[in-house]
Amino acid sequence: MWMDDPSRKFNLNILLLLSFNFLPHFSEHAWVILFFSFPCLAWRLAYEYQKVGLPNKIIKFLLVSVGVASLYFFYGEYRSVEATTAALLIFTSFKMLDNVHYRDAMVILFVNFMVLMTAFLFQQSLAMTLFGFLDVILITSLLFQLHKGKSLQLNFWYMIRLGLKMSLSILPLMILLFVVFPRFSTGLLANSTPRAESGFSDRLEPGGIEKLALDNSTAFRVRFRKQSPRTRDLYWRGAVFSKTQGLKWGAEKGVKDVGRTNRNLPREGLIYELTLEPQYGKWLFFLEEKTGVAFKNWRVYRNIVEDMYGVQQFKKPLGQNFRYTASASLQSKSEVSLFPEERERYLQTRESDSKELLDFVDSLDVNTAESLESLLLNFYQKNFRYSLDLTGKVSNSLDEFLFENKVGFCEHFAASFAYIARLKNIPSRVVVGFQGGVKNPLSDFYKVSNRDAHAWAEIYSESQKRWVRVDPTTVVAPQRILLGGQIYHSISGDQRSQYQNAEQYYNNLDSQGLLGLLERTKLYFDMVENNWNNFLLTYDYQKQKELLEELGIDLKKRGSLFLISILLLIAFFLIYRFYQIRRTSFRLGDVDKRWGQFKKLVNKRGIVKQKEEGPLVFMERVANLLPELKVEIFDFGEEYLNLKYRLDSKKKSEKLESSFKEIQRKLKKKSLEN
Repeated sequence: MWMDDPSRKFNLNILLLLSFNFLPHFSEHAWVILFFSFPCLAWRLAYEYQKVGLPNKIIKFLLVSVGVASLYFFYGEYRSVEATTAALLIFTSFKMLDNVHYRDAMVILFVNFMVLMTAFLFQQSLAMTLFGFLDVILITSLLFQLHKGKSLQLNFWYMIRLGLKMSLSILPLMILLFVVFPRFSTGLLANSTPRAESGFSDRLEPGGIEKLALDNSTAFRVRFRKQSPRTRDLYWRGAVFSKTQGLKWGAEKGVKDVGRTNRNLPREGLIYELTLEPQYGKWLFFLEEKTGVAFKNWRVYRNIVEDMYGVQQFKKPLGQNFRYTASASLQSKSEVSLFPEERERYLQTRESDSKELLDFVDSLDVNTAESLESLLLNFYQKNFRYSLDLTGKVSNSLDEFLFENKVGFCEHFAASFAYIARLKNIPSRVVVGFQGGVKNPLSDFYKVSNRDAHAWAEIYSESQKRWVRVDPTTVVAPQRILLGGQIYHSISGDQRSQYQNAEQYYNNLDSQGLLGLLERTKLYFDMVENNWNNFLLTYDYQKQKELLEELGIDLKKRGSLFLISILLLIAFFLIYRFYQIRRTSFRLGDVDKRWGQFKKLVNKRGIVKQKEEGPLVFMERVANLLPELKVEIFDFGEEYLNLKYRLDSKKKSEKLESSFKEIQRKLKKKSLEN
């Protein structure tokens, strides 16, 4: 019975489950979902409702060929994490167009587990964990339903309770293994080269940071150990550009390995722990001015390179959450001397500029970095407007931005300032990264999101012998710097003028009604997610060792954790099996008791079970000899066999009891009549 082909209703539930599993992959593999998964899902739904037939072998071969070619077209290889995950999604979609037998349903259900596991390669958030737990419950309940056959109706809430009960039964083992199983170091996926889909780029073009700032996704979280700087002082350096074509800037090529540097951080200054989100697994961001960085695992240093500007990156994106500790000086920047070749690099301009631009530069009566900064900032403040909404007004031309539109985003101001400085023979460059970060009022960490993406300029001061940060946004839109991008870009212009810092904004949430309630709910969820990430990232071998030492287990070697894990695994299954056998024996005792009572009832009618008769044959003989009880006898027999040999119920069956009592009542009535 359990080998019966699944019903249409069951197949529809599998399709719904598979669609549910595709959702976490949409951000990484939207093209796969749109071009393969959804069409295959629609095809299968049309088949289930008898609208079309399933594809023949030729069409299947063509679909597979298109899928394989698409993988190579989009990824250029088949070995990376993203390519293999996309392949799994594509061929799982094709499986929906296959047969509808028991074996095929089993394959799709087990593939659902694989699709779920691959989602954790790209997301390890709390939301993803909760999603995964619910998904496991659904898959488990459908597997149970498939083996029950058509006798069990597809009731959603019953399935949830069943799957939850079965999943919770194994939860103690999952917790035990998490606690004692040896920790793997961060960077296991570093050789898989997943793409970093952050939108953060190795070049600066008009509109690039503007698009990034429209997204409020978290970039990283920061916790300061001692003192915290003001929001306006939080400039997170990500990349430095020295090659220019006006408003377009890029970086010089060439990197070197950093090697294993000193892991001891200074005791003075700002010390902070920064946790990158998976999409930023290529970049390392530091506050100005960085004085040190330390990674918990020394192997990480092998995967880090540094460019000529001192900017550090990973050779290959990690594709997962990553934490490091860094420090920054509260003092002014250290002195830097520019060699002639360096000076030439920072004075490079385009081959030709317009007469209008050159005349404007000649009109600037300045000859030092300090005087240029003062004059140009005054020029921007009086004549320009900051706006994130540049629809139809994006200036791709430096002249157009300076002399016509005069509306721009941070990259317009930074790029134009640095270029004008070069035309005045003052070395300059553009820095991109993030400015700001909002401290969660419910916790002690700062969240930096894509909305905090920012660009600013640096000019070289001959008198101070150092690079000086110049951010024209501070005069064009000072509230953007004071509030940070997250708050500034989420409220109206009238609201911006009401607040001087983020604390004032959050203190005013209670007076904002439903919007304030939603914002506070987001803060609570963000706090919980941050604590969850901290727990996962900080629970390492040292924490395991400390925990086990508190339990009286002294670890001499890391390898002993494997032995402890195996012993706990064996112990868990032995205890679980003993408990299962004990419960089964009690259950079978009740079933066998009723079976014995049934045999005694029919024995009084002269019907005795022969040794060679099995229960089914015996009950068929009884039913033939007592035709007036045929329905009750078959109900009793079916339930007895179901409980005796399939162990589907953990409680005394109502059907077994009712059918037995009905047989008992009718036989007693017949005896009285006789």
